[in-house]
Amino acid sequence: MRFLTIAAATAVVALACPAAAADLGGDYLAEGSCPAAGSAYRGTLTIQSHGLFHDLTWRIGNDVVAGRGMEHDGRMVIEFRFADGTAGLMEMSRSGRSWRGTWAVYGTDTLCSETWTPG
Repeated sequence: MRFLTIAAATAVVALACPAAAADLGGDYLAEGSCPAAGSAYRGTLTIQSHGLFHDLTWRIGNDVVAGRGMEHDGRMVIEFRFADGTAGLMEMSRSGRSWRGTWAVYGTDTLCSETWTPG
């Protein structure tokens, strides 16, 4: 009976506590495109992990884009901002070691795509 009580208590604690967040920190190749012709791009992405939250920095050509995201169960939602102040949202899903998803700038109806591959 004592074993059953300890097992039940352990199960309750396990359910009450979220799983440890993945450390996604590191460098990635970022590739993407928007519907417009000639919109394909390629650059680097650096992620710094802080538990569930992640700071992201893209370098695409001369442009630097900063973002902050939250990851859970292989999905990440990110708010990002270009150097000129233009901002938007991105939704990414893990696919093996890579990530795939979509993004858009606030106030537009254009949905773009992006993939990240570990560097």
